[in-house]
Amino acid sequence: MLAARFFSLSVVAVGFLYLPTVIKAQDPVSLVQVSRIGQVDQVQITLAAKGSVHADPAEDKNAKPHPLRVSTRLEFLEKTLEIGRDQYVKRSARKPNRAESAIAGEVRPLSVTLRPEITLLVAKRRDDGELVVVSPSANLTRSELEIVQAPGDPLGWTDFLPAKPVRVNETWNVGPIAAKCLSGYDSLAGETLKAKLVDLKDDHARIELTGAIHGASLGAVGSMKVQGELRFDRRGGRIDQIKIERSETREPGAVEMGLDMKSTLKVVRTAARPDQTFDTTAIRADSPNLELLRYQDTEGNLKFLHDRSWYIYWDDSRQIVLKRLDGGAVKAQCNMFTTPRGAARAEADIERFKGDIRRGLGNRFVKFLDEGGWSPLASGDGRMFRIQVGGKAGDSEIVWVYYLVDGDDGRRVVATFTLEAATVKDFSDQDLKIMGSLEWIKPDEKGRPTAESR
Repeated sequence: MLAARFFSLSVVAVGFLYLPTVIKAQDPVSLVQVSRIGQVDQVQITLAAKGSVHADPAEDKNAKPHPLRVSTRLEFLEKTLEIGRDQYVKRSARKPNRAESAIAGEVRPLSVTLRPEITLLVAKRRDDGELVVVSPSANLTRSELEIVQAPGDPLGWTDFLPAKPVRVNETWNVGPIAAKCLSGYDSLAGETLKAKLVDLKDDHARIELTGAIHGASLGAVGSMKVQGELRFDRRGGRIDQIKIERSETREPGAVEMGLDMKSTLKVVRTAARPDQTFDTTAIRADSPNLELLRYQDTEGNLKFLHDRSWYIYWDDSRQIVLKRLDGGAVKAQCNMFTTPRGAARAEADIERFKGDIRRGLGNRFVKFLDEGGWSPLASGDGRMFRIQVGGKAGDSEIVWVYYLVDGDDGRRVVATFTLEAATVKDFSDQDLKIMGSLEWIKPDEKGRPTAESR
């Protein structure tokens, strides 16, 4: 998952007839983005990072840093679909041509590419500046999302530009949306980013960017120093190049290790050739279901959908652990235990299942709160039983929601959702959304490539 948090080179903008104007050094100039619906661009985002990751000393006092290298590359054609206020691109369609990331180091090396069915993307910038990328053709995995929804995204570039005309050597403050664009932080504690117009030519302007960003990613507090340069294409009316050196220190968080990293982020945007277009008719009205992420276990036994607040903390051949974050804090956890296809097992006995729950919880158990009967899986190839349990852990009142899922071919899943009793109302039916989407992987699907390769 670290690939995304560290996240571009040919650049020539060919425009229509352009008549240069003579600008005196003391005259202020306007650097204003100009967007056009239907415009198609080529975009290339690359990131190279090197440093180390470390565990929380409170959990492992003997923990030592582990070296880590990250390399990410994303190339796509982008068509502007909707323009917001101040000429920022509010919505665009993207055709990915290349999307890959690699993490090398001592801790779980990872290589990720997009699945072949991910042929079209839609990027949306919400009113608060948050960027959301979805695929109309298939739900993205978390690893795929971290490639296609990355720092340096062009939808955030408008906010690097000055609000009024500026002179050469004049500086201006860069706002929080731009800070999030560069850092990838999901919340900010403060930033001191400043931009400076350092050079002005007839066809382009160079802007220097320096400062620091303080914030958090997935609840892990971080600090990042940035220094680099932007190039503003005066013919096209937009930024067309970014190169930023980033130096970040981040504390260990609820779902990721701490890090000390230096990275280089490059982004290049050029006007596409007339023959470089693509079909966007598959894009329909926005649906919340498109934002759900797809998970498939490492053994290819099962898959399910979950919203973007759930993060895979661990997965192996026997256990899957998800944590749900809200405001950077863990609000719920899900543990799933699986058995392989065709494993010998006895017919499910609910009373025995309840007895196992009581024994497992020990003195934390208080009472069974809600017991439902068996219900069929939505996929039609199995059934599931749900039971809610109340109990205590220390001074906290806890609710556990247990699931017993039996597949028609002999596979079984036992899942436990754990949350504080005070959060049950806000948690709502998140457990049902995950378990209700669970499907067993069919034999002809098991050999297909997935987004994650470990």
